Amino acid sequence: MEDLPTIAFVVVDENTLADINFEGHTLSAVNVRGRDADWPMIEGGHIHPGRSFSHLEDAANGHVAVVNSKLAENLFGQRDPIARRIKIGGLPYEVVGVYDPRRGCSARATDPK
Repeated sequence: MEDLPTIAFVVVDENTLADINFEGHTLSAVNVRGRDADWPMIEGGHIHPGRSFSHLEDAANGHVAVVNSKLAENLFGQRDPIARRIKIGGLPYEVVGVYDPRRGCSARATDPK
């Protein structure tokens, strides 16, 4: 990055499809994005309720997840999603936040699940 002084940081962004399960309710082939802790700085939108994952959780490969608002609605209904345990691809994760993407012409499409 020394050769590119105007770049402050880089965000890792991996994509895959996985089944997501909560209390026996499964959503199949959901778009899952693996990112590092700085992702909210470039994505826009907001996280509420809850929070994003920390740099420490990122470095420790903590099993925490931020789900988008549509997924939260489909999995949890009217229940508070924070601290719920879900399985992503069969592995347990704790939901720490709900992401509401920014709106407008520059916003990326989000998975409808």
